[in-house]
Amino acid sequence: MFAQIGWNASVAQQLALVKGAARLQNKDWGAILTWKYYSPPYLDDGEQIYDQMLTSYQAGAKYIVIFNYPILEGNDYGALTDEHFDAIERFWKDVTDKEKSFDDLSGAAAALVLPENYGWG
Repeated sequence: MFAQIGWNASVAQQLALVKGAARLQNKDWGAILTWKYYSPPYLDDGEQIYDQMLTSYQAGAKYIVIFNYPILEGNDYGALTDEHFDAIERFWKDVTDKEKSFDDLSGAAAALVLPENYGWG
């Protein structure tokens, strides 16, 4: 199962939805970073890509994928640019560095308890 991050949607909401569905089915889950725009540059900038990958990792994503389509004229690497590759490299170095630690965001920060049949009239 993959949370689709992009299209100016809430990263936290997308992660929470797929994470909850994966827990119910006892499945692994991840995040796929997709287009933010309908035209070039398509993807978020490198810093935002890094933040999205890190947030997904901290939330417990087992997989992180970047949707790298289409091949743009003058770029043999699809929609990815040097700043995206730099962000991917930085993310990898950061999460594999034994001296760095990141907050574990995989637990709930709050719970909302509603009365029985709430919202069903």
